[in-house]
Amino acid sequence: MLRQGNLDGCIAVVPPQNISELGIKLLSLGMPCVVEKPLGASLAEAQALRDCAATTKTPNMVSVNRRFMPLLNRAIEWTRQAGRLRYVHCILARHDRREPEFLWATAVHAVDTLRHIAGQVVTFDLRNLKAATGATGWYALDLQFENGISGRVDVLPTAGMVEETYNLFGDGFARRSLAPSGRNWDGAAFGMAGLSKRKMYPLRHPKTS
Repeated sequence: MLRQGNLDGCIAVVPPQNISELGIKLLSLGMPCVVEKPLGASLAEAQALRDCAATTKTPNMVSVNRRFMPLLNRAIEWTRQAGRLRYVHCILARHDRREPEFLWATAVHAVDTLRHIAGQVVTFDLRNLKAATGATGWYALDLQFENGISGRVDVLPTAGMVEETYNLFGDGFARRSLAPSGRNWDGAAFGMAGLSKRKMYPLRHPKTS
């Protein structure tokens, strides 16, 4: 179909075990494409896809879409005017998400978003939060960025709620941005005098991935 059609691009939505193989085929054909995350079912598959993208230079995008959220980017711009960031934090909470691949197939959104906010990660520490035997894993991921900012992602896939909050902190200010994962898309700014600005947008189609 790809060879017969005169397509401008392709959005590839396939299971993780097929993402790298299909992505490589599309890139090798020179087909601009969007591929799903994660970039493969193993590190080797992800590296092969990365190398193919670098070699072919075919336009491509990975569907880690939080970095395109308008309120988040407004928050980033606001903090640049407010001062220097010191700490960034994400709470990634979901309801009854018990699939074992949640950490690397969904929580990658939070890691990519914090990289979008704070830059390249230089060190990390992943901890499995203690739970009863047989319980779904919860995780705390501590990050250190090359510009000196520290960060953390709390991954809570069975917390009984759907919320994805990004918090940006500096001396004398804070900014919060709530991803469109629940009923509202929320943003708030805090300064020395407390809450200075808040905006909430009701969502017609909540995103829960």
